[in-house]
Amino acid sequence: MIQDINILKFQTKTNNCYVFDAITNNIYQVRQNDLDGISNTNFGRENGIRDLESNTPDIRKQVSKNAKTLIIEITEKCNLRCSYCVFDDESKIKERSHGKKSISLKEAKDSVSSFYERTNKEEAFIVFYGGEPLLEFEKIKDIVAHADTISNKKIKYSITTNGIPLNNEKLEFLIKNNFLITFSIDGPKTVNDKYRFKKNKKGVFEELVSKIESIKDNYPEYYSEKVLFNCVINNTEEIDLINKFFAESKIIDSKKVRFSAELSNSEEINKHISNAAVELFNETEKKEILLRPIEQSFIGNLIAKVNHRKLDKYASQGKKICVPFSNRTYIRSSGEIQFCERIQDYGVVSSTTKEDLELASKKIYSEFLSFKKEECSRCFAYNFCEFCPASFMENGKLNKTTSKIKCDGFRKDVKESIRIYIEKNETEQK
Repeated sequence: MIQDINILKFQTKTNNCYVFDAITNNIYQVRQNDLDGISNTNFGRENGIRDLESNTPDIRKQVSKNAKTLIIEITEKCNLRCSYCVFDDESKIKERSHGKKSISLKEAKDSVSSFYERTNKEEAFIVFYGGEPLLEFEKIKDIVAHADTISNKKIKYSITTNGIPLNNEKLEFLIKNNFLITFSIDGPKTVNDKYRFKKNKKGVFEELVSKIESIKDNYPEYYSEKVLFNCVINNTEEIDLINKFFAESKIIDSKKVRFSAELSNSEEINKHISNAAVELFNETEKKEILLRPIEQSFIGNLIAKVNHRKLDKYASQGKKICVPFSNRTYIRSSGEIQFCERIQDYGVVSSTTKEDLELASKKIYSEFLSFKKEECSRCFAYNFCEFCPASFMENGKLNKTTSKIKCDGFRKDVKESIRIYIEKNETEQK
């Protein structure tokens, strides 16, 4: 495989040769003798450098008229002490600490009001986040009542929970208000309870699974449409156990699970998963390849993005761009406003007026563009990339080392996904 700026060249197992043009997302089959000589001039370009400026969003419009999601960190309190949690004192990622702080009802209501004023009044979401948000259930009810009043019930709700505080009263409220619920579960009991436990070190697997099973049995339609799961992978040696658990579970559909790597160990885990998926594709000539749940989540979904990519002048429209305070607005339990829940003290603003958020968004976007512009303009994976400023944060700052590690890994996955897509199409055409 030979690489040029925004061009990938492939020779498949059948000795067919292809070129992927990352500016237009087109894939061309070429003669073997022509492969090495193909360059950007063949596509009518002097060079392959992408013009990022032309893809700059209308920040003012996005922030002030099209805000999408408000994330409310309703409390720092939690009933669990998960070993990898960024709130935990023992976490390698020194982001926050467990505390007793909860957001005031006034600050929460004010943030909802100012957020809704910045939406298009048709599509708006509030996510309740923690700590463990269900520990502030009465406050959640008050916030939802306020949001329903000012939006005429246009706002939709979501909550991420460890599930342990859930009871019939809370569940009925969540169902009545059509909440999307994401439960955190990290695999079978032996794996889950190794990392997810109460203050007394007692695991929570059986208690959580019992509650999930009850929802599925008693509210099957709601369970099917509104219940999701999040799994954190902590160790490459546990991947097989986690795959087996979700693949065979009669309670949890693996397609409803979002897998993520534990932050401080993510490079090794991501590499292991990608390699396992690629090996499986290389070992089979079958038209339909059934990836295991984790590999499907990482590589399988990326191959699907290649399959459904936009072409020519629309190619860059498939690229997701993070506009701070539009895509997400995050209010911490302290009352501080930030653009994402995955950062430390970067991009804090003291005012939620449209004008101040616009200025803050432009500043953060400009800093990120300056940080990544040269690399992104030459990156063949750009149109498939969903990395945002928060992806490259280390100790509250944009970090070049973190950026290189993550981008190198993603580029490898995109190369393999395009190659697999090409070879899979060849097999299907036989």
